[in-house]
Amino acid sequence: MRVTQRRDGMTVRAIAGTNVVELAFDVDPALRQGLLGFAVRRQDGGEGAGPGKWIVNRRTFAGQEQGRQYWPTDQAPVQKFRWGDYTVEPGKPYRYEVAAAHGSPGDVRLGPSVELTVATEDGRNVTDPADGIRHEVHFNRSGAASQSYVDQFDGQTPEQAGEPALRWLSRGLLEAMTAFIASARPGDALHVAMYEAQYQKFLQPLKDAADRGVTVQILYDAGSSSTAPTTENHDALRAAGLLPYSRARAGLGSHISHHKFLVLVRGGTPEAVWTGSTNMTEHAVYAQLNVGHAVYSRPLARTYLTLHQALWKDDPPLKDTRALIEQAWPSIPPASQDGGPGVVFSPRSHDEAMEYYLSLMSDARHLVVLTTPFGVDKRIEDYLVGSPPAVVKFGLVGAPGPTGGQIQRLDSIDGTRYVMPARIEDNTLSRWQIEQWGEESHVYIHTKFLLVDPLDDEPMLVTGSANFSHASCADNDEDMLLISGHRSVADIYLTEFLRMFDHYAFRQLLHDHRAGVRSLALAPDDTWTAPYFREGSQRQRERLLFSGAGPSR
Repeated sequence: MRVTQRRDGMTVRAIAGTNVVELAFDVDPALRQGLLGFAVRRQDGGEGAGPGKWIVNRRTFAGQEQGRQYWPTDQAPVQKFRWGDYTVEPGKPYRYEVAAAHGSPGDVRLGPSVELTVATEDGRNVTDPADGIRHEVHFNRSGAASQSYVDQFDGQTPEQAGEPALRWLSRGLLEAMTAFIASARPGDALHVAMYEAQYQKFLQPLKDAADRGVTVQILYDAGSSSTAPTTENHDALRAAGLLPYSRARAGLGSHISHHKFLVLVRGGTPEAVWTGSTNMTEHAVYAQLNVGHAVYSRPLARTYLTLHQALWKDDPPLKDTRALIEQAWPSIPPASQDGGPGVVFSPRSHDEAMEYYLSLMSDARHLVVLTTPFGVDKRIEDYLVGSPPAVVKFGLVGAPGPTGGQIQRLDSIDGTRYVMPARIEDNTLSRWQIEQWGEESHVYIHTKFLLVDPLDDEPMLVTGSANFSHASCADNDEDMLLISGHRSVADIYLTEFLRMFDHYAFRQLLHDHRAGVRSLALAPDDTWTAPYFREGSQRQRERLLFSGAGPSR
């Protein structure tokens, strides 16, 4: 949901996802003079819900610290033109008052203000008004939430805090996926294709479904690559009593069966598909950034079921899998049977999928948002380097390599901002994640999605299992949803992306200034606004784009 209000020389735009509300600001030149920032007050429940509370800031003016970690924004204003509220809940109204702050440190005076009410999306039911198709979209918190975790659970590890801490980290992702499984009734069927199927909190609901008379088929990766989770999958499925309902996908040899989908068949009719980036592992729920996306569309579910049954029946090798997919789904993008989402399956003989994704980016008018978990494909890098700076590009990468030089190069190009995970705090959650999984890459981005012009009326979303690489297009089992024109779904993905991007960008700022943290103090005057009003600058483009004052207005 998006709401924009303009008053007394100030513009405020709210973009609401499920657990994030992104606020974007703009001011006329006269109001910019002496601007110390923005004070933000939130009322839970929308209009008539009381005076509300001032949102707090983790930065303040030099000399105003007084041993505190947080300051209300009527005393320590927000000094940027886009700010995210990460403490909202799904499906609820919120009223925001945003005031322009002037004066001086210690004597902040609030001037003109704008009020607006926005409702967050209910991730369990995001229905497209154009076609009536119901979506579910669930993001977990991921490793970037480490400081919030410490504040929430007073320094306890998840083992010490127990189930409430795990639920907080999951933020509904595990619960929604298991609820999808639990919705299958006796006589229904669940057809699963999963790269990693190891966490008993996923597997036990599948065993329960089988025990109550649901047909269960679990296709799991068992290739010969050095990273294949064959043994782990086999042992976990055996421990859950699910081996009789499972089949190893070994036909791809040294390549991987990277799917992460479930098809629900009710009374013989395919009803819905669950897909996204989430493996059935603890790591996927409690550390990586992941998304689960369900679509209640019979034609789409039938398409996924057709592929699952072909792989289940014959476990075809790479060459035959390519032929199967190209014969059944020859075009990219595929022709939609109901006006709803399409899907791109891999592997294919050529890189048609990558060419299609690049064409979507090349046709962007204003904004491209991309997550690339395991580096940046050279063709994508070429696009980011060579595309017009007027199109704002944001990227998150999960594992950029030992130096990250490629990403640093991208981040220095006008029009493109690309960041990678960084772990600054050595706190309870980050130590627990390292101990659990034996590496510091627990913070990496594992989502695989592309948003093109998400703030326009016809946003485009690509989301699923593929890592935007040659292997994901030509060698691996992969599936990617194509969703066009669904603003609510785009808002959820965009706000979650910005949550992660801003967290990691701030960590990078801390890293760059670790020898002089005082430089992070708020500016005592309006000099902080200069980059946002420099003609042709990246910050100016972002200010105009997100506030709605630019070409996407």
